[in-house]
Amino acid sequence: MQATPPNADSLPPPMAAIWRTPILVASAAMACTNVVGAISALRASPEPLWGWFGFEFVMLVASVFGVLLGLGKFREGPGIAAACIAGAWFVGTGMGRIQAFPAPSQVLTDPWFLARLGGAAIVAGAGAATVLSRNPGSFRKVAAGGAMLVVVLAGAAFWMKTGGLWLGTQQDGAIDVLRKAILSTLVIGAGVLFCIGGHLVIAAFQMGVPAGQSGAQDTRR
Repeated sequence: MQATPPNADSLPPPMAAIWRTPILVASAAMACTNVVGAISALRASPEPLWGWFGFEFVMLVASVFGVLLGLGKFREGPGIAAACIAGAWFVGTGMGRIQAFPAPSQVLTDPWFLARLGGAAIVAGAGAATVLSRNPGSFRKVAAGGAMLVVVLAGAAFWMKTGGLWLGTQQDGAIDVLRKAILSTLVIGAGVLFCIGGHLVIAAFQMGVPAGQSGAQDTRR
């Protein structure tokens, strides 16, 4: 039985040059830094840092795919492709640079890591914009979901930084019961907010899936 070729009308439109260009530039620059990083890992003293070298090689492969994406070689899945490329850069740089510092937390202030994090953000942002721009209504939904997730992440960061202040300190008697009740309410509320925000973000990207393709809103059951 002969396979049926994919319907061209169901394919997403080509990636706009306004989004392909930053992906191409960032990926080409990242590929150059991957080569430099790999050479630096091999020339490290007293012995080569093979873990760093391995992550640089993996990131180089991702950078090549980023260049191809920026050249318009892939028409399907540009959003997920950009996300995978950005994720490989983020994780690879973080894990690779750990070997260069005595404390893992120092990686977070490393200019090399921060510059690559910026490149990953550019690629991820361009990929997201490509998908969301197919349906203008998706921007409103992703903004609402993103705002909810930011509130949850800000609350988590505040707790990690301060220990929760009064809410994180055991009290005496009825005051402690009240503290636990407030804390439980906030935790449940944060969980609900996180779920709703995540759902809105996912739904926003589903709005950009062309009709007839897997994941499109008209094909969901």
